Amino acid sequence: MIDSLSVLEAVAPLFDPALWPHLVEILPILDLALRSRFAIIRQAAARCFATICHVMTTESMCYVVGKIVPLLSDPLALANRQGATELIYRMFIEIIAPYIAETRYQILFNGWTSRPCHI
Repeated sequence: MIDSLSVLEAVAPLFDPALWPHLVEILPILDLALRSRFAIIRQAAARCFATICHVMTTESMCYVVGKIVPLLSDPLALANRQGATELIYRMFIEIIAPYIAETRYQILFNGWTSRPCHI
């Protein structure tokens, strides 16, 4: 399972956009893997899920907000909270942190402008 998640993580950025609906079908399976009692499976699933979020942001982030974020408040299952936290951390590392670094670079070398930033 870990090898399969690693392969999917490696090839998902190379998928043609026509194949993205098939990636959406995989999200519930990755959700189950995020809830695993084994840390290594949760970690691999979080890395794969974060890569998919980076590739097809709109569809996958809707799933994350609707299904994964509520797991953070699950008082009964520690693995659910751990998996959701791992995914949010991975998404920060892959999606948000590079954007922050790029913005800092632009401000440092190009100076602050009054133009609005476009993502």
